[in-house]
Amino acid sequence: MAFTISRLTEDDIPGAVNTIQEAFKEDPYNLWIYNDRSKLNLVRNSVSLGIRCRWGIRNGLFYVAKDSQSHRVLGVAMWLPPKSAGSPETWAEWIDSWAMWAQQVGVNIWYGRGGLNVKRYYIWKDRQAEAQSNIWTDPQGYYFLNIMVVHPDAQGRGIGKALAKEVTSIADAEGKRCYLESSRDVPNMKIYETFGFHFEKKMVCDDEGDTCNIYCMTREPQTDSKGSKKDVHGLDEPFCVNELENSSVPRLGMAWFVQSSLALSVVRKSGKLSKISEQTENDWDNVQVPGR
Repeated sequence: MAFTISRLTEDDIPGAVNTIQEAFKEDPYNLWIYNDRSKLNLVRNSVSLGIRCRWGIRNGLFYVAKDSQSHRVLGVAMWLPPKSAGSPETWAEWIDSWAMWAQQVGVNIWYGRGGLNVKRYYIWKDRQAEAQSNIWTDPQGYYFLNIMVVHPDAQGRGIGKALAKEVTSIADAEGKRCYLESSRDVPNMKIYETFGFHFEKKMVCDDEGDTCNIYCMTREPQTDSKGSKKDVHGLDEPFCVNELENSSVPRLGMAWFVQSSLALSVVRKSGKLSKISEQTENDWDNVQVPGR
């Protein structure tokens, strides 16, 4: 069965949200940060993810894989573009970031925390900041694969690879690195290695002995056999991919699925992580790093 890859649109958001929620049901990070499942509010999560998707349409590189006939969303990839050292944030970016923050505050006021373990959220954010400040040393910045998920009933069809290639090909052409975080080592890391990623660091999130491990990986820009940069596929042009592979591409792991808590991050002057506006008190991330 064939599928297409295209940029996320408003019409795709309900299907994208459903795919993310289905893919993260048994994710280790999701189960750790939402440890009291009786309090989990998927309606709140859906609203929060919708806000994130709309921000990504304007500011990120958000892609969906859809069935060519039914147009059902089968996979989602949320990439954040690199921010070079010394590159100032534009007024448009600043306004959009705060607008999303305000919307997420409204979600928290209306729906509450939705089951998010706030203590664990802070633990994760601290470990993430430490890891990224050590790993993100390239002044050009990194393409950050924040979320990549494939619906459980559509795995093993090469969808994850196709979603990844949309941006890794751009990174190759620009000579820039990529970065991701996965809440599963097996089989995710082997799968990501086939995309050109390699392991950098294990992030250990420990809440009094109850731990969640997250695996940080980076990817160097690659060239073809002649040493030239690889061709870039058009950003806005959908293309059709047939079922090519049998390799299982499980849902990513940690990405942004934790329920709503605004934590945008970019590489600023030193080329390291700098939190633009982190409303951790109101938690907006639906963070789960998809890495399957």
